[in-house]
Amino acid sequence: MSIKWSETKKTEIQGLNYVQGVVNDVGCIFNKVDGTNDIGLDGYIEFTHENSPTGLCVGIQVKAGNSHISANGNTITIKADRNHFEYWYNHILPVIAVVYIPQEEKAYWIDITQYLSNDEDIIETGPYSIKIDRSNVFSADNFKLVHYQLRKYLSSYGEDKFFGRALKFLADLDNPEKRYDAVRSLFSFHRDKLETWHYLVSSFCFEDDVKMQVALIYAYRHVLLHGDIWWHPGNVIDSMTTDKANRLISKYFGFNEVSKLMDHIDEGGMSRGTVGFDVNLILRLVPGRIEFLKKIILDPETSDDKRFWSGICLINEFQENDHQRAIYFAESMQNNFPNSIHADRFTDIKNTLIDFQYVDFCG
Repeated sequence: MSIKWSETKKTEIQGLNYVQGVVNDVGCIFNKVDGTNDIGLDGYIEFTHENSPTGLCVGIQVKAGNSHISANGNTITIKADRNHFEYWYNHILPVIAVVYIPQEEKAYWIDITQYLSNDEDIIETGPYSIKIDRSNVFSADNFKLVHYQLRKYLSSYGEDKFFGRALKFLADLDNPEKRYDAVRSLFSFHRDKLETWHYLVSSFCFEDDVKMQVALIYAYRHVLLHGDIWWHPGNVIDSMTTDKANRLISKYFGFNEVSKLMDHIDEGGMSRGTVGFDVNLILRLVPGRIEFLKKIILDPETSDDKRFWSGICLINEFQENDHQRAIYFAESMQNNFPNSIHADRFTDIKNTLIDFQYVDFCG
C-alpha cells in the first residue's frame, strides 16, 4: 500500500523548502528541525557576512497555507495561542516567523521576539494572532534587511540573564530540544565567556542524544585553530578562551568521550568539511587517545566501520611521527581483522605508505 501525505503536510514541506531555498540562495545556513513538536521551532538560521559566519543564530517558526491571508487580502495572519506566545517570549534565541503563501509562491516574515517585547501584556490577555504587513517579504532580495534588523540581538542576547537561562536549558536532561537550543544560544551570544566552554565541554561527557553531540562538536570546531573554519574577523574567539576550551577538552575527554566521537565519522570520512575532520582534530587534544582508540579496535562489540575509522585515525597520526609504525599498524589491522569489509583498504594503505611515504586521509 502506498503512503499518502495529507495536503496540510505537503503545504508544510513546501513552506520549509521555500525558506531553505531563500536562505541557501543568500549563502546563509538553514538548519531544519526534524520531528519538532507542535510548539517547538521548525529550524534555525545562521547568518553569514561575505561568506563567513557571523555567529548570529535565530530560531524560526514556519507556517504555510493560503488560509493565512486576511479577508481583505491586505495582511498575513498567524494564529497561535498562549502557550506559543509564552514559548516564543521566553526562548533563549531570537525568534522570527515566516509564512509561506502557496498561491502566491511568496513568503512574509515578522520578528516575533520584537513583537512580543513591544506589548508584553498580550502574552496574558491576547489576542493570540499576529498580523504581518505585506511589505515584509521574505526573499533573497530582502534578506539583507532581515539580517540588519536581527543584528541588534547580538548584544542584547549576550546579557547575563540570557546566559543563565541558557544554562538552565542545558541542564534539562529530559528535553534534548532545550539542550540543543542552549548550545545554539551559548555559542551564538556567549562564546567569549570562559564559563561557556566549561559547560559546553563538560556536557559532552553525559550527553547521549546524537543530535546534541553533533551540535557540541560543531561548537568545538571553532576553537580548534585550523584554517578550514571560515570565521568573520569581528567574531574571532580570543586566544585565551580558545586555549581554555582546548585544555578543558584535554582534561575532561576520556575513553567514553573518544568512543562517542568515533560514532560520528561516517562515509564522508575525515575529509575537510566533514564532522569526521573535526573529530580527528578534537582527538589530538586527548592525551590518552592512542590507547583509547586501540581499546575501541580490540573491543569485539565495536562495529566494523567504527573499528576501521579508529584504525585510520591512528595510522594518520603515526605516519606524521613514525612512518614505520604506521606501516606496521596498517598491516596489523589487515591481519587481525581479515573478515572485515575494510581489510583490502588496509592493504592498499600499507602499500601506499611503502611506495609514497604518506596517505592523505583529509584531502
